[in-house]
Amino acid sequence: MVQTIKTTSVIVLIAIVISIGCEEIGSKFLQKYLCENLLTIILGFLAINTATLGVLATKLHDIKKELQNLDLTDVVKQMKLSLTEQIVLVFITLSSLIFRNSDIDWVYKWYITDIFNVATFLYAINILWDTGKSVFILIIDSNFKDNSAS
Repeated sequence: MVQTIKTTSVIVLIAIVISIGCEEIGSKFLQKYLCENLLTIILGFLAINTATLGVLATKLHDIKKELQNLDLTDVVKQMKLSLTEQIVLVFITLSSLIFRNSDIDWVYKWYITDIFNVATFLYAINILWDTGKSVFILIIDSNFKDNSAS
């Protein structure tokens, strides 16, 4: 939980810097791109993550057969957390985009939604990165160890 809070805080700070930087140089590219594509990107990352976690779960099942005393409780919790985080990102994205396109007239609406959109995008990339590392650690590293033992 502490790590999630740290990660989220760093990502929000980076999103603030990116949003301010885009505003300072007068570029609307990132904001426009995310407003048009963020939900599709987040759902695509969710699909990739779900498929990858399925492969990892199969590999973990095989390992568990060989090492029956191995406790995978924390690993399974992290896999579930990853999917939960991505579902939350879908709802944050929807909320941000709905609010951005609403008739609510608030002076900070654009800044807040820009920051939320960039942060959501960065957090989704972070989850994808974490899942990718899991693939390398669990599948690729174990295959190299298996081949070198032969």
